[in-house]
Amino acid sequence: MSRHAEIADAVVAAINAVSAGQFTAVRKARPKVNREKLDAAIVQVVPSTFACEGADRGRKRAHYGIDVGIQKAIDPDNLTAFDGMHDWLATIRAVFELQRLPGLTVAVWERTETVAEGEAGYVTDHLDSLGIYTGILRFTFGVIE
Repeated sequence: MSRHAEIADAVVAAINAVSAGQFTAVRKARPKVNREKLDAAIVQVVPSTFACEGADRGRKRAHYGIDVGIQKAIDPDNLTAFDGMHDWLATIRAVFELQRLPGLTVAVWERTETVAEGEAGYVTDHLDSLGIYTGILRFTFGVIE
């Protein structure tokens, strides 16, 4: 199994440990879901970016990006539902920041970025046109190899 897949699987396990039965995170190669399946929240984890550089004379520092998306069909005007989804995104974010990756301690959290439409952290077009909350974060984990 590749290091990228190992990190993605550790991210899935860490998210599922804090989900309190509200959802089950799964690793995907391509995040795709039917609208009919979004009555309950779903979380998809996708290995995304990769970069590396020299760490010292014999090792490299690899940076593995992992995208985590959470989706659920909600009424765009229901602030309680929106806030609940945004809170879950914040809960997922807090799992990884300022620590080693639970379950794969060789990977160290480096940064978290919003992916969906910049600063908003969610895809406004999905919410407006489809009634689907789609929040996406990219976590980057560093590994010295």
